[in-house]
Amino acid sequence: MKQLKLLIFVVLLLTSVSTSQATLTQSFKIFTTDGTYYNDSRVNLYVDIFDSGGQAVFEFHNESLIATSIEGVYFEDGSLLELDHIVNFVIDLGDKIGTKFSQGASPPNLSAGNTLLPSFKTTEGFLADSDPPTSKWGINPGEKLQLVFNLKSNKSLDNVAEELADGSLRIGMHVIAFPDGSSNSAINIPEPATICLLGLGVLGLLKKRRA
Repeated sequence: MKQLKLLIFVVLLLTSVSTSQATLTQSFKIFTTDGTYYNDSRVNLYVDIFDSGGQAVFEFHNESLIATSIEGVYFEDGSLLELDHIVNFVIDLGDKIGTKFSQGASPPNLSAGNTLLPSFKTTEGFLADSDPPTSKWGINPGEKLQLVFNLKSNKSLDNVAEELADGSLRIGMHVIAFPDGSSNSAINIPEPATICLLGLGVLGLLKKRRA
């Protein structure tokens, strides 16, 4: 009984923290099967989402241990009103490295997004891709990029978190320059999956202690 009460307390604590005071992290899952690296455990792509002056900041990270480059990001619906601006991170070490993205993308919809259920349909204006050469200016391992959105009236980061959880707001990305030259598309993993996995982890811990 004590273990059950502890589990309930942990779950309630996790779900009661206001996302407007914290950073929400969403990881990405590759859903296409091009090349030989689409299911490689060394691919680590995620986005941190946080509030900045009433705007929703989406900070994309590539922490992969193999060659990859995020060259396009796409958003579908939700409480986002418009893409306000893009923050590129460029380092000048003689030969500039970092990200260089512009609003808009080619193709204008997430590659293979029509194979998802439901089909991924990019909201007009809610997309950006890297400038040529695309793999150089994409988000390569160790690099990041920020897309800053204005929110619809009376909406907050809490609404964004809810929509990411229930799938009414989805984020896609196109990843190129794998070691074999292949490219793949990825979609964000809804937050409830993370909560469920965490809950199962706590249950496992409690069972281990009980044993």
